[in-house]
Amino acid sequence: MGKLLQQPNTYADFEFLAFWHTQYNMNAVNLFFAWIKIFKYISFNKTMTRLSSTPACCAKDILGFAVMFFIVFFASAQLGYLLLGTQVESFNTFIKCMCVFCLFTPPWPLTLQLCGCVFTQFRIILGDFDDNAIDNANRILGPAYFVTYVFFVFFVLLNMFLAIINDTYSEVKEGSAGQDELQRSDLLKQGYNKTLLRLHLRREQVSDVQKVLQGREQEIQFEDFTNTLKE
Repeated sequence: MGKLLQQPNTYADFEFLAFWHTQYNMNAVNLFFAWIKIFKYISFNKTMTRLSSTPACCAKDILGFAVMFFIVFFASAQLGYLLLGTQVESFNTFIKCMCVFCLFTPPWPLTLQLCGCVFTQFRIILGDFDDNAIDNANRILGPAYFVTYVFFVFFVLLNMFLAIINDTYSEVKEGSAGQDELQRSDLLKQGYNKTLLRLHLRREQVSDVQKVLQGREQEIQFEDFTNTLKE
């Protein structure tokens, strides 16, 4: 970039910079999925298996909840736009819109203006709102809209979402209680034993059992026999 700016009277070819900008965007996405792939290698643990199985088990319940949530959410967005859009800046612009879903929902002019309300309502859920502006815009309907939206979305719907997750996790935990899955310590112990066997630092226990079966030795430790069967 510096070399191009040193020659202001010469045509600047930014193709090289655009190419690497695109490459960095692709690498960012690849790096994200590379970190997500770690779940694959820690799935042998019971706790991690429960956490990964919970979203899959409650997918249908979450889908039904999402339909109900967005009905209430966009209804509140339209209410806020019609009540406060002419006096509160955060309710009358779509430049700050972060919800792409609205762009695919007709009618287009009204929807684009609703996008500002949608983003504002997401901020209200996170506690970032201007209570004085809402109160000054409409003394009665402004606070009524705010209280109604916070009650239904924050106290009812979000707690319902958490209840779905908690109940599903409890069911998954009960279902996997009787399963005997390999834990991290077991895998480390197996890897340690295999390493010793490959380095010939530990005698293979199977040979001891074979000697007993062939009659070369008269007895074997019961613990060694059970460990051999487990392996």
